[in-house]
Amino acid sequence: MAIGHSCTAQSDPLPSSSVTVTGRVSLEKKGKNTRLILSATDAAAYLITGELTGTLEKIAREQAKDNLVTVTGNKSRSASLRCTRTNRFEDNENGSKGVVTEAVCVKYHDLDVRQIVSVARSGEPMPAPKRDAAAEAAMIARSGPPKVSPPDIGEIYGTITERNFKGSVKTIQVRNRDDQSPLRTMTLLITADTQTVKRLGEDKPFGIAPETLKPGQQVTVIYSRNDVRANALFITVTGK
Repeated sequence: MAIGHSCTAQSDPLPSSSVTVTGRVSLEKKGKNTRLILSATDAAAYLITGELTGTLEKIAREQAKDNLVTVTGNKSRSASLRCTRTNRFEDNENGSKGVVTEAVCVKYHDLDVRQIVSVARSGEPMPAPKRDAAAEAAMIARSGPPKVSPPDIGEIYGTITERNFKGSVKTIQVRNRDDQSPLRTMTLLITADTQTVKRLGEDKPFGIAPETLKPGQQVTVIYSRNDVRANALFITVTGK
């Protein structure tokens, strides 16, 4: 399980220069905002601005994974730095769990596009954007030791009392069947890794979609929990 953090820093503005760039345009969500990114064939990264942004956004939507554009425009000499820090748990040499911290920092130049030279289709993957090793080391040093605990694997038997699938974060709440347990209810996050099956009586279990989960169903859930959240790993519906 990984826990991530991100930050953005802006360099001092400097005069722009005229460039021709070839790469793939894509839309990237950042909070409530959406940015148009150009990932270049030389591993540079750009934030698209200018009057042709709408045209390039349409290309990014309609040809999300296989567009290849060549544009000319004014590139800012200064760059914004976007960093993401991730903590993940790994086994140490002695067999215990340890936390490894990684940081990824990428510089994005603003590119005021003045002309779209060509648009083509190509499935060739773009190179990963160039990273700023010095900024990554500084971010890890500033962060200090990660303050998170390794995940605990547990199991809960009970009844679904709530289901929230309306937003991008999908959760269910399970009321514990064990009246003697101090854990009365648990809210569990449904992720892309959650496996869901249904088994009634002695019947052979069969896979079901998480969207079929509903209040009133009796379930057994194997989960992974740390200080931040509890992820449902395996859900078996055993009743209703």
